[in-house]
Amino acid sequence: MLTLRPYQREASDSVMREWRTVNSTLLKLFTGGGKTIVFGDIIRRIQPMPAIVLVHREELAWQAKERIEETTGIQVGIEMGELHVNTASPVIVATVQTLYARRGSRCRMGKFDPLQFGCLIADEFHHYMARRFRDVISYFRQSPDLRVLGCTATPKRHDGLALSPICESVAFDYGVKAGVDDGWLVDIKAKEAFVKDLDLSGIHTAHGDFVEGELARIMEEEKVLHGVASVTLQEIGQRRAIIYTVRVKQAERLCEIFNRHKPGCAIWICGETNREDRRAMLREFKSGKVQILCNVGIATEGFDDPGIGAVVMARPTMSASLCEQMIGRGDRPLPGVVDGPEKETVEQRKSAIASSAKPDCLVVDVSGNLGKHKLATAVDVLGGDMPDVTRARAIKIAKASTVPVSVTEALERANEELAREKEKAEFRRKLDADRRSRIKPTATYGYQWVNVFSEEYRNYSGAQHSGTARLTERQYAYLKRNGVDPSKLTYWRAIKEIERLSNTPATDKQKWMIAKHGGLVSIGLTKRDASKMIDQLLNKKKRIKNETKIQTAGGRPSPGSIAGQGKRTNRIR
Repeated sequence: MLTLRPYQREASDSVMREWRTVNSTLLKLFTGGGKTIVFGDIIRRIQPMPAIVLVHREELAWQAKERIEETTGIQVGIEMGELHVNTASPVIVATVQTLYARRGSRCRMGKFDPLQFGCLIADEFHHYMARRFRDVISYFRQSPDLRVLGCTATPKRHDGLALSPICESVAFDYGVKAGVDDGWLVDIKAKEAFVKDLDLSGIHTAHGDFVEGELARIMEEEKVLHGVASVTLQEIGQRRAIIYTVRVKQAERLCEIFNRHKPGCAIWICGETNREDRRAMLREFKSGKVQILCNVGIATEGFDDPGIGAVVMARPTMSASLCEQMIGRGDRPLPGVVDGPEKETVEQRKSAIASSAKPDCLVVDVSGNLGKHKLATAVDVLGGDMPDVTRARAIKIAKASTVPVSVTEALERANEELAREKEKAEFRRKLDADRRSRIKPTATYGYQWVNVFSEEYRNYSGAQHSGTARLTERQYAYLKRNGVDPSKLTYWRAIKEIERLSNTPATDKQKWMIAKHGGLVSIGLTKRDASKMIDQLLNKKKRIKNETKIQTAGGRPSPGSIAGQGKRTNRIR
C-alpha cells in the first residue's frame, strides 16, 4: 500500500468529514497531485460498502484500476466496452459512455442495482454538467444513502456553468500555486514565442474560447506551422516536450517539419489512432526514444509522464482551465524526488527538485497578433486567485525578459512593484491633500503662510528611494521641542511623529498667545494650526510696528502697507 502525502491524507479526511453533513462534495486537487490515490484511500475507508468509479476515457479507467489496487490492495473490476464485471465486485471502474450505451430498450447501467453502492466517485468532474453524464449520476443517486465525490483539478468550465446543481460543497481545494509553493511540483518557467505570421485577431469566440474551426485554419497555415516548429526547437533544447495542437492536420504537419529538421525526433497521436499503436507510441515517448509528442486532445487529462520537461501551447486558448490541464502534464517532479522521510519539509523538497534532472518545466506560449483577444497563460494558472492587475503586471514582466521567467517569481515581483506604487501614490495623495488644506489664502489675514513641511516634499521627490532624505532644521527643532529625540528615529518615522504631534490639541499656552494677540480660538484647534496662527499674528504685529516707526521718523508708508491702509481709513472717517 502507498503512503499518502500530508495533503492527500488531509484531503481524504476532509471528504469523510464533509459526507457527515452532505451527500455530495467536491475534491479540487492540482493536476498530478494524486486524485486517484486520494479516492483510493476513501474507498478503503468505506469498505465493506461497494464503490463505483466513473471515468470518461479508456486510459483513465486502467489508471484508476492500477492506483486503487496499489493504494488499497482491493481487486478492481472494469465495465468498459467488451469488458464486463461481476456486479458483486467491491470496486467497479466504468466509463460513462459504456454505462449510457443502450442494449435494447435500456442502458447498460441498468444491470447494476443503485442500492448496492455506498459511494460514487466521478473523475474529471467538470465534464459532468453534460446531459449523459448527469443521467448516469442520477441513476445511481436513486439510493438515498449514496455518497458522491467529484474529483477535478479544474472545476471552472469554459462555458461558465457552475457545478452546484450536482455538488453541494467543496471538501478540499489545493491548487497549482500551492503545489509549487509547498515543493510538490516543479517551478514553472514561461516563455512567449512570438510567431510573426500568426494572426488571431479575426477569430470569433464562443463559450469563452476561440471557435475551434477558425483557430484550426489559422494554425494549419504553412508559414504558421514553420514558425511554430522553429520557435519550439529553439526554446526546448534537449527537453522532452509535448505539443498541444488544435486538429489532426496541424499535429501531422508539425511532426513532419520537426522530423525534417531533426530526423526521428517527433511522433503524433489523436483519438482516432489505433489503441495498440497509441500505447506503443506513448511507451516510446516515455522511454525517451522520441523527444517530441504532438497530440490532439489525448494528453490533456489523466496522462501521466513526469519526464516531460516542456509544454508547447501550439493550441492557443483563452480558457485558463484548459491551459491548466495542458501545463499539468509537465509540472510533476521526477519519481521519488519529493517523497521519502528525508523530504518532509518544504525546503527539503524544493532542494531535492532543484538538484534533480528536472528542476523546472518550460511552458512555451505561442502567440502572434492577438487583437482584442487575451490568451490564457501559465501566469493565469498560477495566479488565478490574484487580482487581474497583478497577473497583468506579471505577464508584462515575463514578456519583457529575453529568457524564460519563473512564474512564481514574476508574480511575487509584480506584487512588490504594485505595493510600492500604491504606497508612493498614497503618500503623494496625502501630500497633495496637505498642500490644499495648509497652503492657501486665509480670510482673516489675507496672505499665505509657508508650510513647515515644504522641504519634506522636495526631499521625497528626489530622495525617497536613495535613502538620502534628511529632516530640515525646523523639523528637527520641532521634535526636540516636543520631547522627541530625532537622532533615534529614521527619516520616515520622524515625519510620522511630526504628523502625530501636529494633530494633537493646541496647548493652553498656544491658546493664551492667540487670545493675547487678538486671534480667535476655535474648538478642535490643533497644535499645527495654533502654531500657524501665532506666527501670522506675530508677523502682522511686527509689520505694523515697523511701519509705525517709519512714519514717526518722517517716512511715508507705502499705499499697500498695513499702516498706510490704516491712515487712509482714518481720513475717511
